[in-house]
Amino acid sequence: MLTVVALATPMELFFSEVWLIYEYQRDFMPLFVPAGHYFLFDLGRRAARQMQISWAMPLLLPFVPMVLYGAWTGGDTSGVVMLLLVLSFTKWGPEPRLYAAMAWAALAMELWGTYLGNWTWAAEVPWTGLTAWNPPLLVGAFYCFGDLLVNLCVAKFEGERPMEVTA
Repeated sequence: MLTVVALATPMELFFSEVWLIYEYQRDFMPLFVPAGHYFLFDLGRRAARQMQISWAMPLLLPFVPMVLYGAWTGGDTSGVVMLLLVLSFTKWGPEPRLYAAMAWAALAMELWGTYLGNWTWAAEVPWTGLTAWNPPLLVGAFYCFGDLLVNLCVAKFEGERPMEVTA
């Protein structure tokens, strides 16, 4: 979990201070954010342990019509890219249950954080030509990518070969 915080913090700073895909209420990342990543990821891990692996893909199905609606209206075209990422990670990644759990946990956290006004997502995703809702529907895709990075780093530090993903 320390690796999660060590990777999530610079990624958070990149997303908010360089890429500018969201902005914090007081213009800089609050100190609770790194710890929040730890607790949210831990919640996802605990939820994933309670889930049958066969549930992973079906749990993502409710996102499909919402993503299609966002793309059709033009309000959240980034959702298509993030849906493809989450589905790909869930299909071929090492932790499908975790990715499904994180899609929902991250959405809940984002809805709460934006409701409270702690941060605001950009309506237009810089450098991409894509649009996003505030919050984007499948922001959990970032956690899927983060899990891949954590697995690679831990394997490297422990002197193991990274997990090979097979179709």
